[in-house]
Amino acid sequence: MEIEFPNLEYLHLSGNDESTASTIAAWRRSSFPWKLRFPKLKELVMYRTGSAIPLLECAALPSHMDMIRIHATESVLRYVSGLTLPDANELRVGTDHRDPEEADDAAEGAGAEVPAVIAAACRILERAQRAEELVLNIEGNWPRVQPEHITATSITQLIISPVTRVEVMLGMLQRLPCLSYIHFWHLNAEVVEADLSLPGPDEDCAIEPLHTAITTISMHATGYHSSQENSADVAKYLLLKIPTLTGLYAKLTVEAPVMEFVKAYSKRYPRLLNVDLVLAKEGSW
Repeated sequence: MEIEFPNLEYLHLSGNDESTASTIAAWRRSSFPWKLRFPKLKELVMYRTGSAIPLLECAALPSHMDMIRIHATESVLRYVSGLTLPDANELRVGTDHRDPEEADDAAEGAGAEVPAVIAAACRILERAQRAEELVLNIEGNWPRVQPEHITATSITQLIISPVTRVEVMLGMLQRLPCLSYIHFWHLNAEVVEADLSLPGPDEDCAIEPLHTAITTISMHATGYHSSQENSADVAKYLLLKIPTLTGLYAKLTVEAPVMEFVKAYSKRYPRLLNVDLVLAKEGSW
């Protein structure tokens, strides 16, 4: 039996399930009695609806779409990575929390699951042929996310929820040359091991830029006072070392030292005046 949705352009499915390898095996043993056709579908969003993933196998979708977004557990992402998705202008893939079945034997902080879930998401993104925007959203309390875990080096946007150290942030910026936007929900700048030293505003010396063409960085420092103070040094470093930067949003970074830096350095580096800055005013953090 075939069911056609001749005029449907937007299909957004959301839920709260945590599909695992066992539930996926059950889907594959069952048969779906209908062939669903969506000849005009432009956007498909599947957010935490692992039980609806078989739709991707039984549905006839257009060969090209505006946007596909899939946010799911590791098991579901591994399943989807083996499917052939339509081409899309924008492909967004998000990692959910770890699968309960696969977390029982994992030591807290071991980090073994991190490459697995991110690798599954990256495989989906790596198969995209014509996407203009490739977005990876890493959610969940994954320990020790590292730059080398992200093998889809053509992604254009990266959003990271787990706590991230400054050194890891800098590594990701340089590993992912196609990034235009990156957001860190929890940037830990309490202890900074990276060398953030910069020349004085009047020193006549060349500054070696970071190997990135990113335009927008958004970062939230963790709640520690020292982290928020140190993130001001991080902001200064990014401003001077990334010539392509047009927006820096750091709402938990104290404003005064960064603005003083911009004022002092803008005579030699006038591009700093063109960066859209959103910082925390004194007493608001």
